[in-house]
Amino acid sequence: MGHMAMTHNRRILQMFCLASAVVFIFGTLHFRTEQANVHSVSEFASSKASNLVNMHGSQKTMVRSMVRSESVWAKTVNRRHEIIAADWGDVSEMPLYSAVDRVSFDAHPYNIWDFMPASYNCPWDVERIGRMGDGGKWVCGMSRYEDYPKDRECVIYSFGVCDESSFEQEMLSRTKCAVWAYDFSVVDFGKQVDSKHRDRAYFKQVGVTGTTNTTQNPPYYSIADLMEMNGHDYV
Repeated sequence: MGHMAMTHNRRILQMFCLASAVVFIFGTLHFRTEQANVHSVSEFASSKASNLVNMHGSQKTMVRSMVRSESVWAKTVNRRHEIIAADWGDVSEMPLYSAVDRVSFDAHPYNIWDFMPASYNCPWDVERIGRMGDGGKWVCGMSRYEDYPKDRECVIYSFGVCDESSFEQEMLSRTKCAVWAYDFSVVDFGKQVDSKHRDRAYFKQVGVTGTTNTTQNPPYYSIADLMEMNGHDYV
């Protein structure tokens, strides 16, 4: 009986040692795998960051990108302060929605949200182009349009311009892009578009819809049909 008990205990000890060895080996392999994963993730992130920094134009270096972003932010803040000071004197006097009817809209064509930066994700610089109120737009990657490849045509479509064309004017003045604008309610760009840029500014009095309908007056076109009419395969 004593011999059988010793043999049984020895087998338990052997099994325990074997299990410990398996756990140790598995743990070592897992640790090395984790290290490899960490290195691969680090290399991947570093590669992507490097690509982002070195892709194009003003994004060639992180420093230049940060300087540009700071400059754009400062410009936006200054414009916001100027408008508030001119129209209200102090921000505490400015209502959230200053344009509640046509008369107040003509005087103050903006609300508090026009002063807020765009909240969508953009891998480039985000800048307010055109005025801070109605008519202006937040643009992702303005630096890319300013430094657009010379071997490609830069085409911008703008819908619903009404009589305020500060966005179109700034895009025309700061880039070599051509602007194609559409609005059923007016017959031409607003007075903001400078005559020296008219060779790259095209306007058509039409509405934009999902399905083209030329029986209406003015007619309505889908974006796809407008692009085909203009000979564009990208915008």
